[in-house]
Amino acid sequence: YTADQIVFSAGAWNPRFVSNLKLSLRLERQVLFWFEPASSPELFRPENCPNHSWEYKSGYGLYVQPDFGGGVKTAFHHGGEMFDDPVDLDRAVREEDERSLRHAISPILPQLNGRKLRSAVCLYTDTPDYHFLLDWHPGHKNVIICSPCSGHGFKFSAVMGEIVADMVTKGTTGYDTPLLGIESLLSEESQSQCPDD
Repeated sequence: YTADQIVFSAGAWNPRFVSNLKLSLRLERQVLFWFEPASSPELFRPENCPNHSWEYKSGYGLYVQPDFGGGVKTAFHHGGEMFDDPVDLDRAVREEDERSLRHAISPILPQLNGRKLRSAVCLYTDTPDYHFLLDWHPGHKNVIICSPCSGHGFKFSAVMGEIVADMVTKGTTGYDTPLLGIESLLSEESQSQCPDD
């Protein structure tokens, strides 16, 4: 296949596509739970329970999303097990995963601490500053690397798509994106191997 431009937006697999850059991206195992409220289920209906999160300890969050019919979704935001390769992700939900989450929510939302309806393991792709990555490859200005990551990218998917479309079709965007630049994620070794062209 040939193309004038390429966009790599492969989440946890991005580092594999641009392995020569040695980007400082880390993968984080996260476990999501959907609980049936133990009491006061009306508190968790969408009209009464906006998406919300709080810092349960320094640097680590916990979030809750309302019950749309399949239970109240809750999970930690950061603080999960770190690893380097997505194929190494342990997708089994462990007893300790549920125990630690229940321990964190019990003093704050005891009504939520009911029966577990389901659970799932996902992964975050984290940058050191927990921002996104969206920039041109430093050695190939027709290659865009896009990683709306760090556990909160899904909320920005529409605008990230718009920015990528601008970059592909116009070579620039009207959005202020320096915070998302690749420079801070490059190792010194990869910076010396990727001259601008």
